[in-house]
Amino acid sequence: MSGDYETLEINQPKISYFQEDIDKDTERIDELINTIEKLKKKVYEIY
Repeated sequence: MSGDYETLEINQPKISYFQEDIDKDTERIDELINTIEKLKKKVYEIY
């Protein structure tokens, strides 16, 4: 048996629970970007 024991796949933590948080954050960021774009359009219409 060779290789570093800690790099074996069986010892790696499962991080799939982070995916849900990433998806929620991505949706929130998209909403904020859309809001910013709408506000920019309003500002340009005023000036």
